[in-house]
Amino acid sequence: MEQETSLFIALLIFTSFISTTITLNAQTIDYSEISSFGTIVYSAEPRTRTAIKIDYLKDLTSEELANLAIKYDLLITWLNEENKDAISRLYTINPEMKILGYRNVAYVGENEDGGKLLDYARQNGWILKDIDGNEVQNLVNTVLKRADVGNPDFREWLSDLIKNRTDSLGIDGIMGDVTACRITMVNADPINPRTGEIYTDQDYSADMLALVKRVREKTGKLYLANGVGMLQGSWKVGFWYNRELAEPIVNEVDGVLIEGLIRYKDSYNWRNEEDWKKDLEFLDFLNKKGKLTIAWTIVSGDIPEGATEDQIAMFGFVTHLLVLSDDNDYYTARGYEEQFYDVVKIKIGNPLEDFHTLDGTSVVVREFSKSLILLNPSENTYNIPIVGSYKTLDGQIISEIVLISHTGIILLKID
Repeated sequence: MEQETSLFIALLIFTSFISTTITLNAQTIDYSEISSFGTIVYSAEPRTRTAIKIDYLKDLTSEELANLAIKYDLLITWLNEENKDAISRLYTINPEMKILGYRNVAYVGENEDGGKLLDYARQNGWILKDIDGNEVQNLVNTVLKRADVGNPDFREWLSDLIKNRTDSLGIDGIMGDVTACRITMVNADPINPRTGEIYTDQDYSADMLALVKRVREKTGKLYLANGVGMLQGSWKVGFWYNRELAEPIVNEVDGVLIEGLIRYKDSYNWRNEEDWKKDLEFLDFLNKKGKLTIAWTIVSGDIPEGATEDQIAMFGFVTHLLVLSDDNDYYTARGYEEQFYDVVKIKIGNPLEDFHTLDGTSVVVREFSKSLILLNPSENTYNIPIVGSYKTLDGQIISEIVLISHTGIILLKID
């Protein structure tokens, strides 16, 4: 998440519970009984799984933790001992929940463990430097110093650090932020200590791959990646532009968080149709490889003129549904998770076909056993006739639908 101006340290504020009871699977139970309720039972049909990132858990109330455990299937949180008690409680409520610890694998920060980690990295010469001998740091977040991922001793140290902390917390693995195939967003070109020359993309990609392999060997746990070469498909920092460097890393990791699917924070304009297709194709590419994927649409920040947060969240969600196939697929309307939760959990049924484009339009459709989804990625508006008995999510029975530009919609079949 190197392109953001922060490390997502803001705590998500949940809607407060009015009482101490919680509705789960159409049953109302006291919070005190949740620990003995057992595994939450899900429908056997394919469904969208939900993911969320919350850095600090220790200040969440019991009701907020219960809300988190019941609603969300995957949580990314800081790899920090302060989260240990909350993590244990989350697993007690929902043993099926996946929890991954956040770790930026390409940087060491000044504020980590009171600066002790950075001091240790400096003492061992694990911080990259430029041609003048100055430490290379993140262009925006200057407390982050670029680590020498190609140093075997650094790889061992970081792998041990991740193993010890994931084992202590009892979690399923890590989200390796900035698992990048190239070095970008730095204040100066780093020198490769092994060659004495500017670090090439080819050398860096190979070194990052070696780091990922070592972490997975040491931990034996899930590794979810994010970074240059694993971002949305349409950017120069995305997969298709960097496929030669990125694909070996993608093949090695267990999954990918596609940060900025269909848009990124403070994107004033929609992506054009061709760039949207590249986003969709990358999501489809990962899906067919059997990778765990989180389709992460950033809803917060400045948005395109005339757009709404609901429109952005739905556009990203329907893009995700176009290639949904199994329980490795997760969706996040980042910054809008709670508001959009009920939509994400709609039972759309089993996919009956692959996505395809309607003749004479740019509208992409896919039929499910309980629903029909349509998406318009273009600047045009289309009147689409609907064959069969369908209703909108608010219950309106329709025979045609008007799809304005950059709109996704879910229609439910009427039995």
